[in-house]
Amino acid sequence: MSEDPVGPEQHHAEQLTQQAVMALLAQYRECSAHHLLSNTLIWQLAAVTITISGILIAATFGYDVPDVARALVTGAGSLFVFAMTLAVERYRMLQLRRRGDMANIERRLAPLGVDPIAWAASEIVDQIRAGMPVHPTRGA
Repeated sequence: MSEDPVGPEQHHAEQLTQQAVMALLAQYRECSAHHLLSNTLIWQLAAVTITISGILIAATFGYDVPDVARALVTGAGSLFVFAMTLAVERYRMLQLRRRGDMANIERRLAPLGVDPIAWAASEIVDQIRAGMPVHPTRGA
């Protein structure tokens, strides 16, 4: 008994109906939108955190504030930064999950001629070094 060189996933993908392809494309659009939203939230959250932290530092050290109040504000600011760091990490994990979901959909659609997208920075650098155009659809 010989092993199947194609694998069960590709046999399944080759038999995709038009309805299944449409469903996969709809899932891909939703994953993409969620990925972009996560990216936006990560950048916005970082900007807000830096702004609020800067205001707290300026307020506590720029004015004549009692040392106890300065310590309380510094502690509250540190707690705020820690909470925002956790939020950014959570958004990042969700973003990476969506990248994985989109990569799985790309693999399922590959037999139909869909080119996979390079998600890892190292993979992108390797492709550029190998001579692949910076933007595959427009050339170098």
